[in-house]
Amino acid sequence: MRAASSLPGRQSGATFLGWLILLTPLVICAYAVLRLLPVYINQYKVSSVLSSLATEQAGNAALTTAALRASVVRNLDINSVEFPTADDFTFVREDGTWVVTVNYEDPVPLFLHLSLLASYTKQVRFQ
Repeated sequence: MRAASSLPGRQSGATFLGWLILLTPLVICAYAVLRLLPVYINQYKVSSVLSSLATEQAGNAALTTAALRASVVRNLDINSVEFPTADDFTFVREDGTWVVTVNYEDPVPLFLHLSLLASYTKQVRFQ
């Protein structure tokens, strides 16, 4: 004979509230990834601007800061990069080597007053 129990005759799966609690963090993370994806694509474009600058201008003895800045502006325009601007790039000559650095932060709005902050620093050296 079976013992009487107060449990229902059959067990059921997770309730709607249970699924809601389980899936909410996953949905928030997926939403954050979707919001950050354009920022990472933009960062990849900025990185390719620096790489192409180094390959274009390597070995150019008559290189000036103005020429480097003009090349960055042209490459940013070709790659359709609106942020960062050419003003966010720094050009320094160290011991016969050019050091080009870009350092910027890109805030990404998430919910209401919450934002994610993506900060990037990329540096390339060439002669």
